[in-house]
Amino acid sequence: MFCCYLDESGTPEGAAQTSHFVLLGIAIPAYTWHIKDAAITGIKQRFGLSETAEIHTGFIARRFPEQETIPGFEAMQPVARRAAMLLARKNALIRLVATGTADRLKQTKKLYAKTADYVHLSFTERHTLLEAVADEVSRWASSAKPSEDSFRRDENWRGSNPQPSVSKTDVPPGAAGNPSIQHPCPPAWARSRDQLLIPSSARATPTPPAPHRPQQTSRRAQHRSSGGRSSGRRG
Repeated sequence: MFCCYLDESGTPEGAAQTSHFVLLGIAIPAYTWHIKDAAITGIKQRFGLSETAEIHTGFIARRFPEQETIPGFEAMQPVARRAAMLLARKNALIRLVATGTADRLKQTKKLYAKTADYVHLSFTERHTLLEAVADEVSRWASSAKPSEDSFRRDENWRGSNPQPSVSKTDVPPGAAGNPSIQHPCPPAWARSRDQLLIPSSARATPTPPAPHRPQQTSRRAQHRSSGGRSSGRRG
């Protein structure tokens, strides 16, 4: 199974203001999702972004006019940058309430909300962020079929603990010699991360049901069920 994402840029209508319409997509094997997600998360952390921050190129690549009005912005620490930007944007919204239109105020609020995660990054730093993400994604094409150790390459989510080995010959309980099981176990690299991290000896095996045994009835109970009648012969 593959995870696929499609996104477009521009407007296809003839009367649109954009000169181009671009539709792009990316598909990755589902079993590599955890490794790729951890790699992107690591890039976000390097630039002070939260794990849930969206990498939206259209909002990251543009200039933030408020930053250009803050003296010594690039020399500030990230926390001071963010505080200065929030104050500058608050004052800008106050001016728009007094002098601007309702539509412009709405669009400005939307822009501020979409770019709130990146206000502590300068224009150059934001472009460096996009280059780092692009470089990482460009390497995914060469790992379409990862090795058995591909799930252990990233130490961010697993640490330095040794990983149990998984044999390609592992077969589900009861599968050997059973013609009713048509699909054998997939190779180790095609299994999910959770399966790879659990050795076959530690996996839970289903308990077979107990064999059915007919209920035995005592002679006393049989005597009661027959109404106390004796089965012997009368003399």
